[in-house]
Amino acid sequence: MLEAVEMRPWRPDSGRPPRVRVYPARHPPRLLVRTEGDWRTATVMARHDWPDGKIGLQVTIRLPAPDLDGMLQTFCRTYRWDRRTMRLIPSEDGSESTDTSGEVPNTG
Repeated sequence: MLEAVEMRPWRPDSGRPPRVRVYPARHPPRLLVRTEGDWRTATVMARHDWPDGKIGLQVTIRLPAPDLDGMLQTFCRTYRWDRRTMRLIPSEDGSESTDTSGEVPNTG
């Protein structure tokens, strides 16, 4: 099964920087992200729209800590948007914060 792909941060040699849209801290979009062999809940902090059309989602996600015997720790990661490895979780009111295609979390 496919896994989410982590994106590297922008650097000056990357060309034009992505447009970054930050989500409000209250009620941000949530995703299920396929990583390390499991579907994990992630909270979206920002969306990165790259000039070449790629979309990255910066999230907080709980992953097994490498040196803590499998205990979970919270990490900040940026993953390339892929609907095969990421799924939106409807908000508590039943709505989803998505773009017009109904796929990628939108900042409103």
